[in-house]
Amino acid sequence: MARLGFSIAVNAGADIMFLDEIFAVGDMRFQEKAVKVFESSWIAGKTVILVSHSMDVIRQYCNRCAFMKNGSLVFYGDTQTAIDMYIADNH
Repeated sequence: MARLGFSIAVNAGADIMFLDEIFAVGDMRFQEKAVKVFESSWIAGKTVILVSHSMDVIRQYCNRCAFMKNGSLVFYGDTQTAIDMYIADNH
């Protein structure tokens, strides 16, 4: 199901993409393909909302970040600040 959803998203040509834990699902080949597509020029000019609990993924791909808690927006802005808030909240 994740593969189908990702394929539709990639081929739909939308200007805004919502990707929820895309690097955490599927087998290794699917994950590698997702990374290649995400890092390719396909992503240029698009707005991507990437949902992930992986701080490495967030650090690598996000230039702005939102930290949410219990469905409410707590912070939006600098990626490292949001990561620090998330980590502090989870310890």
